[in-house]
Amino acid sequence: NFLRQEIFPALSRRFPQAQTNMARSASLIGQSCEAGRAAGEASTLDATQTLDIRELQPISEAQRNQRLRLWLRGLDLPPPRHRMLAQIWQQMLAASVDRSPLVSWPGVELRRYRHQLFAMPPLVELTEVNWPVAEQGERDWPWGGRVSWAKPGASALVIRNPSGAERILINGQHRRLKALFQQAGVPPWRRQRSPLLMCGDDCLAVGHAWRADGSDELHWQWQKE
Repeated sequence: NFLRQEIFPALSRRFPQAQTNMARSASLIGQSCEAGRAAGEASTLDATQTLDIRELQPISEAQRNQRLRLWLRGLDLPPPRHRMLAQIWQQMLAASVDRSPLVSWPGVELRRYRHQLFAMPPLVELTEVNWPVAEQGERDWPWGGRVSWAKPGASALVIRNPSGAERILINGQHRRLKALFQQAGVPPWRRQRSPLLMCGDDCLAVGHAWRADGSDELHWQWQKE
């Protein structure tokens, strides 16, 4: 009664946000206690690169928040502010499997592709790359790493990022890169930032994943940092 009648009114007069802040602190303490019971299980997530949405949906909000924090800590990324957590789960859990939502905060971009969550430092802005190059050389790639190539006797070599319409000859069939990326489960933001080696209209190599038929003499490497 003394606290309710004397202390809390005085605190509210001096600090108008006091009750809101105390309620939030109590909520955080409650979540920490609940999540702590699952900390042993969640601690194994530190080294993983993704979180599976299907494993997060049936657990409590407190457990999800704890898993997110532990996971980000394992990736050396800063956690979100508490007030962002509801927005994160609303967008990431509710999105249909064909959507790729993005939630960002200073130093982090959190993305979803299919059933997986990906966290990363903010990506370098996507721009169009179209480099006419000599038959051999090496060059820094704008989105990380370094590409090197050698195609003796080749002319009109170009290195670029995908436009979406390219095809590559694999096992005697011209395959659309979009279909190959989808089948391999490559997220859209990684597809758009993958280097292609082109010779005229022919795609010779895609990132470090595919080589065209008949490219035995081709040296191509995308060495990621």
